[in-house]
Amino acid sequence: MTVDLLERGLVLFSAPASPYPLRVRIALEEARAKYDFVSFPLDQRPEDYVKNIYPAGKVPSLVHGAVESFPAGKLTPGSDVIIESLVILEFLVDLFPNAGLLPKDPAKRSKARVFMNILNLRMPDDIGTWLMNKDDGSAYLDLLESVQALLPEEGYAVGEWSIADAALLPFLLWMPIIVKTGIGYWVRLNDVENVKTQWASPRFDRLRRYYEDSLARPSTKATWNEEFVTKHWLDRFAKGLQ
Repeated sequence: MTVDLLERGLVLFSAPASPYPLRVRIALEEARAKYDFVSFPLDQRPEDYVKNIYPAGKVPSLVHGAVESFPAGKLTPGSDVIIESLVILEFLVDLFPNAGLLPKDPAKRSKARVFMNILNLRMPDDIGTWLMNKDDGSAYLDLLESVQALLPEEGYAVGEWSIADAALLPFLLWMPIIVKTGIGYWVRLNDVENVKTQWASPRFDRLRRYYEDSLARPSTKATWNEEFVTKHWLDRFAKGLQ
């Protein structure tokens, strides 16, 4: 017997405070999907996860089907594993075609995908360059400005909410954590102050408004815990100093 796609379960594998699985969780919440959620530190990932789910050991991965036992037992027959956060977002669009994860207008759908492609090409590297103390924050600020330039005057990435916003928001949510704490023991404090000042300036009025609108969505409230993420990374960096 063929099982309808929507009758198969969803299991999302994640890691604490990682932005990539958060992309997927936000989209799942927007789709009002039922799913199981398994999270573990990547340096403590279960051996069964690598053996049975994702040999590369990365997150996120999304099982479409079922897992025999948690946290990462064998897949049941007919189950599929989807990897890479942006690929998973596109998969969810197909799985939940009426959930509004992409606009119905073909041109807007294309714009959403271009938006995600730009993020995929630039955002992780630019943030990493700054946090690894190879840049004074200029690359990060320039990136934020280029993202802001892609936004319409009102609304989200392509006007109405889409998976393009799920792709962007987890990285944007880091901004207040960075400027409040100077998180990362390799970050120079004067650079943090510069980024903080710039973020609060008229230069980023539109992007801050986008941030506040996104933060107010139920999907963000259900998945984002700034206090937990801040504590997680401060603890991790503190261990690195010992």
